[in-house]
Amino acid sequence: MKTIKENLPRILQYTVRIAILVFVTYLAVMHQLKGVLAAPNIHVFCPFGGLEALYRLVLSGKYIEKIMPATLILLAATVLLAIALNRAFCGWICPLGTLQKLFDRLGRLLRIRKTKVPQRTENALHGVKYAGLVIILIATWKAGALVYAPYDPWASYAHIAAGWQELYHEFLIGTLFLLAALIGSLWLPNNFCRWFCPMGAFLGILSKLSPARIRRNDQTCIHCKKCDQACPAQIAVESQPAVKSGECFACGDCLAVCPKEKTIDFYFVRRRLDWLLYGVIVLVLFFGPVLLSKQLGWWKTGYTSAAEALTSIVGAKDPALIKGSMTPRVVSTEFGIPLETLFKSMNLPADTKPDEMLKNIAAAERKSPEVFLKELRSIVSEHIKNK
Repeated sequence: MKTIKENLPRILQYTVRIAILVFVTYLAVMHQLKGVLAAPNIHVFCPFGGLEALYRLVLSGKYIEKIMPATLILLAATVLLAIALNRAFCGWICPLGTLQKLFDRLGRLLRIRKTKVPQRTENALHGVKYAGLVIILIATWKAGALVYAPYDPWASYAHIAAGWQELYHEFLIGTLFLLAALIGSLWLPNNFCRWFCPMGAFLGILSKLSPARIRRNDQTCIHCKKCDQACPAQIAVESQPAVKSGECFACGDCLAVCPKEKTIDFYFVRRRLDWLLYGVIVLVLFFGPVLLSKQLGWWKTGYTSAAEALTSIVGAKDPALIKGSMTPRVVSTEFGIPLETLFKSMNLPADTKPDEMLKNIAAAERKSPEVFLKELRSIVSEHIKNK
């Protein structure tokens, strides 16, 4: 059994991963229960959102809705991390990967035997996420909106606190993907990461540029194949001197189970990198840009007022920016429509609570939030025209 000192890298890794998962889960719950002013939407903290928004931002200087400057900073940090230390974002940061890892561990506790996918099938499935990356980016760049969101298991996870009604109407496919990814991880570790994650595909491409690799010392290796069995990406670590595959998550699972000291290690170029030091550098490279951007005043995750949230880039209040987490009172105040008129136009009861979230009112009226908001935005737009 390894000592606490030997387990320090693992302790650091799991502490970081769980802390990030808890933090973003808290933000997701607060956003759903308290609204856009209480906490930013979850897309703000997903680097893939930055990649999706990049094309429109470069061409027009405009952000896609739900994307903020902080998203671009996180994308930059993730790119830096991938080029320097391979797919460390996947193995140390990504909360969806952590969720799958927890279910993988649960499967091991329940003694559920892991399923090994035939290598040809595994390789073919890898192609799905690369094709998905291209399709999602092209569709997003053309539409100027986050078209992937309804199918995104992470977005679905972030909306659990909103209740089944919203999940069913807006994130049904994403919720099914989430359930498949988590339950599937009992048998197939990190299945979404391996086969379907578009961000994983992007990082897999960038990782080819990285001088960081996991290397195996054939002189001390006893060929027990524990590394192969532990690898969540099903990479044959035991049969190669260095892991060059873009599918490696840089999670260190192979290193953790190796019974021979200094046989499997992280290397930067040809220099051995202590696993604990590797973890510390990961945190510096990822969180360093975040802290620096805060000091420079570039870090922006949300809005300070309803007026700001409803104001478009041209400086006018835009009904299209009305969100389900807002209330009738906010709409009434910001667009100058009396509550009584608003309720009557929407065929809502006169005793509708003015401080209830719009998406909750939609649920009470047995309408999908999307349809309800579309109707409300149309009514507000008409009111503005007739002013």
